Amino acid sequence: MKKVYLGKSNMANLDHISTIRKELSRFNIDIVEYIGGGYSNKPLLNSDYLIVVPACVNSNLHGSISLGKGLYQQIKEFGDKFGRKNIIII
Repeated sequence: MKKVYLGKSNMANLDHISTIRKELSRFNIDIVEYIGGGYSNKPLLNSDYLIVVPACVNSNLHGSISLGKGLYQQIKEFGDKFGRKNIIII
């Protein structure tokens, strides 16, 4: 079974996150998320894909997103280990 790590900003739209979880649950995959407490990157680095849900902010710059330090670090660590091809930013 493939594992998908769902990395999400604390400022992400909760409806978007709920919809993403619902869509992912349609497939034979294990959804892994940080749910609080002490953070470890082991679940992230044991996943096959990283899906990133950034902060939901208005921007005047077309196509830009806002990434906090935590999401940036997750993208960097996952990308350093697996490359960028299995990272999806929604």
